[in-house]
Amino acid sequence: MKNLGITNCENWSLLISIKSSAFSRKKIKYRNADGELVDDPYGRRLIQRLFKTFADKNRQLINDEYKQLQTQVKKIADSDDADTTNLTVILSKATLLQDILQSCNEAAEGKDNKFTQEFINHLAKIM
Repeated sequence: MKNLGITNCENWSLLISIKSSAFSRKKIKYRNADGELVDDPYGRRLIQRLFKTFADKNRQLINDEYKQLQTQVKKIADSDDADTTNLTVILSKATLLQDILQSCNEAAEGKDNKFTQEFINHLAKIM
């Protein structure tokens, strides 16, 4: 059994001990925090619980980044060189932040996306 540790986010703990796995068939068994053995095909419940754990903090961090971007755009708009400033970098970062937020929210809802696939592939490598 491999202990993946404790994640504490907003007083909510997630303790995961992997009991067995057959990653070629994407079957995962683990003991949850209550000690119950969970059979989780494709790790969907595990992934959903993990992403739900840090969803609020993720949203807060992304909103903080948006505020910084708004401040940068306001400074550019107020400056004399607003017509020559390239806003592509700022707009690209805002788009990336929105994509990350959407993917994390989808994972917390149990939907499959690039983040959930990366997580299960990483889990397979460390096992």
